[in-house]
Amino acid sequence: MGLFSFFGGKGKALGAAQAAEAPPDKDALEKELDDLGLDRSGVELEVERHKGKVGIKGHPKDQETREKVIIAVGNGAGVAEVEDEATGPKPRFHTVEKGESLWKIAEAIVPYGACHLSRDLSCVAEARPLSFLGSDLARSDSTTLDP
Repeated sequence: MGLFSFFGGKGKALGAAQAAEAPPDKDALEKELDDLGLDRSGVELEVERHKGKVGIKGHPKDQETREKVIIAVGNGAGVAEVEDEATGPKPRFHTVEKGESLWKIAEAIVPYGACHLSRDLSCVAEARPLSFLGSDLARSDSTTLDP
């Protein structure tokens, strides 16, 4: 179980006429999760509008889905807190501090030796060979280049 704080007056407005100080209703939050392509099967949301709080209960599909649901719900305008009571391992989040790099964060989170930049880039190059044309990454979703 965990309690996560968010900027209640900020975030994405959900629902037809949502006031920034009140969280969206359950239906609007569930629609947002669906729109984001998150599998919310096994997840139950409880909204306490007068407190700006949303509770998450149940059995999410996996740890990644659980963490994404917490972030997606917390990013709704008017949501000040998300209380996670779902089953499974405790969610892992990291607040980026000034001066941190992605590599430094990965070293702190991923076990030593699990990050292999050359191996990972080789996998990307094998799957998407046109991603590494010239000295810059190609940013096309297609596997062929237009003339």
